[in-house]
Amino acid sequence: MNNRRSNLRVVTHTGNCQNTSSQRGKSSVHRGVCWAKNVGKWRATVKVSGVTHGLGYFDDETEAAAAARVGRRRLLPDALD
Repeated sequence: MNNRRSNLRVVTHTGNCQNTSSQRGKSSVHRGVCWAKNVGKWRATVKVSGVTHGLGYFDDETEAAAAARVGRRRLLPDALD
C-alpha cells in the first residue's frame, strides 16, 4: 500500500478496470467463473470491450478458474491476475 511514483504504473481507465476481483454473492469465488445450470458445469468467460468470450465448460471449478486466468492473460494484457 505504498503509492509512491516509483511503485505506480501508467495505465488507461480501461486497463485499470481489468484488475477487478470476483463479485460478492455470485456462484463462484473465482473471477470469470460461474455455474451454468442448464449444462450442469462450471463456465469460464472473459469480457473484453463489452463482448463476452466463452472459454469452455468444466467439471471442476478450479479448472474453470485456471482457464479464465489463461484467457485473461491472452485477451487482457493490462490485467495483473
